[in-house]
Amino acid sequence: MAVKLDIYDSKGKVAESVTAPELIFGKSEADIQASIPTIHQVVTAQRAAARQGTHSTKTRAEVSGGGKKPFRQKGTGRARQGTTRAPQMRGGGIVFGPKPRDYSQRVNKKIIFSSLCSVLSNRANAKKVFIVNDFGIADKPNTKTALKTLEKITNDSTLIVVNRDEQKTIKSLANPAQVHLCYEDQLNCYDVLVNDAVTFTKAAYDGFIERTKSKIKDGK
Repeated sequence: MAVKLDIYDSKGKVAESVTAPELIFGKSEADIQASIPTIHQVVTAQRAAARQGTHSTKTRAEVSGGGKKPFRQKGTGRARQGTTRAPQMRGGGIVFGPKPRDYSQRVNKKIIFSSLCSVLSNRANAKKVFIVNDFGIADKPNTKTALKTLEKITNDSTLIVVNRDEQKTIKSLANPAQVHLCYEDQLNCYDVLVNDAVTFTKAAYDGFIERTKSKIKDGK
């Protein structure tokens, strides 16, 4: 089934349409539902990889002090203690506390791409994928002009997919809270899912399709 995506101009009107690859934007709802477990796996791995993993606590061997016995063995009425570094003592070491670690998970590249196609198809089926030819930005970055064009196309929270060379667009849409910028070579499941709509610039769409052309050809 061919997928038609509209290309909008700076006035928010449809200038032309493009036939999008069925593999990326044309999956059926049944296929999307079947791929939910893999989408979950990919998003979980992405969120885990974003963790720094620099948390750390000191064990009783790493806490300073504690060389002297806190009080004598007998006659105090208290439980015997050998060191102030023991876990039960105030300021003592931590038992089984967190240590620096790598949270990243390995996910097959084919699963990552397939899951991305599923979430893009979900947005395309809901008519929430747009392509913008021009945001109406002239000589220098202009947030007000760019947002005005975007509001004519959609009022949803939007993922703006841009090409790295589109510096005026990037600077114009870097700060507004209702939009999230993403380079076309970094497009991922999580960013698509947390936004209601996806808006490609024409250059970003062409770059994304060109970059994934071999995968589209192989049907992977």
